[in-house]
Amino acid sequence: MSHEIRTPMNAILGMTELAIKNFPQESVLEYLGHIKRAGASLLSIINDILDFSKIESGAMEIVPDNYNVLSLINDIVTMIHIRIGDKPIDLIVDDDPLMPREMIGDVTRVKQVAVNLLSNAVKFTKQGHIAFSVAVEQTGDKQCKVRFAVRDTGIGIRREDIPLLFGNFSQLDTRKNRGIEGSGLGLAISKKLVELMDGEIHVESVYGKGSRFSFYIMQRVENFSPAVVLQPDEDRCAAVWVSNAEKKRSLSEKLTKLCVRHEILDGANNLGRYSHVFFERDNYAAVRDKACQNTVLIALMDKATGESGLPPSVQTVYTPLTSLTVAKLLNKCTCADTDDISADTTSALRLSNVRVLVADDNAINLMIAENLLLSYGGEVDTAESGAEAVERVKAGDYDIVFMDHMMPEMDGVDATRIIRSLPGEKYARLPIVALTANVVGDVRSMFLQSGMNDFLAKPIGIRELESVLQAWLPRDKWKLANTPNGTL
Repeated sequence: MSHEIRTPMNAILGMTELAIKNFPQESVLEYLGHIKRAGASLLSIINDILDFSKIESGAMEIVPDNYNVLSLINDIVTMIHIRIGDKPIDLIVDDDPLMPREMIGDVTRVKQVAVNLLSNAVKFTKQGHIAFSVAVEQTGDKQCKVRFAVRDTGIGIRREDIPLLFGNFSQLDTRKNRGIEGSGLGLAISKKLVELMDGEIHVESVYGKGSRFSFYIMQRVENFSPAVVLQPDEDRCAAVWVSNAEKKRSLSEKLTKLCVRHEILDGANNLGRYSHVFFERDNYAAVRDKACQNTVLIALMDKATGESGLPPSVQTVYTPLTSLTVAKLLNKCTCADTDDISADTTSALRLSNVRVLVADDNAINLMIAENLLLSYGGEVDTAESGAEAVERVKAGDYDIVFMDHMMPEMDGVDATRIIRSLPGEKYARLPIVALTANVVGDVRSMFLQSGMNDFLAKPIGIRELESVLQAWLPRDKWKLANTPNGTL
């Protein structure tokens, strides 16, 4: 069912994406935008139903793997910041820089639960702020309890309705929330997933004022080293001149945990005695006149602000600030993790001298994948079967292969095993990425055991595709066009 439902959705969303890239006329883009949003909404409902079915049938598996905590937080924040869009909502991130750097768990399911809760907060919050916090408590030599919380200033929930929240296919107060999309399965799925990860989920709410959803899960720890480390600097002393109370609180807490001496200011007085000054972009003129030449000026900007208009000597950073972002600023590094947050939906990824092979027995799927990859500047060949893919790999010199799973005669798994058995080191090192509409069960482990390096679920997501390209292509084969010298 997963394969049969998601394959036509891949065609709908993929062809829409290609049309958006190739027909930039304003009137056409409006129609295509409606199709894309409706298709994405339908896909979300399909995914919820499939997940719920897996859980109910006992087919849902938790697949542990090593993951970097900061990367997880950054991915979640980026996704939610995009969903907030133009809403007058401040996203605040409270993450502990001293949390373990690397854990072992099902990062896909952890991310799914966190994004579910944050997406709900975005849906039901018209203005104010949403605070996302992550904290870790060590519970054993190799184990910890990871606590996530989402606090919003949204519409809140009546006390008598709270016990009904985690029901199946239900949305509270449907008349009031009629314009809000959702299958009514998100919270039910989240609760089941948290329980599968040996955790619990809780909710507190005041009707009309906001809600706080929290959950914890048990994770093994691979590396207890702090997630963020500052370079030693005895002269480091920061000033924070920020009017937004939540942003000011969050930044001050990060600096405290990083053991950075700092002061909260109400104005731009005596800035010369600070090594770093955090301020809001609109206050640049006042800060410029009061700071000394050696002070690092850091202007905080919201996505909606647009171009900063500030000189290159001023560090500009988009909120929300994570501990990693703050550490990079204080360590005098470029803040790559904020670039994704501030970027629009137009991709900045560009490929250089990259040969790609795409194998798929579905002509529409081939067309979609081929044109998406061509839009990044890659040279793309196609194969309509596993056997043809093997022959093309033998004859060509590819940088990466995207291999459909279910193909007649020879499927992608068998084709990959044959390629890996070919004599020569290049066949052992060739990145092979599974393309699959089958997301039921432990498909990732199956693909990895067959010799594949990674997998992409259909419909192909732009962000996921770009992430795979960056992960498996050599660093000199790609760049981000909107960053200095094409570097991160």
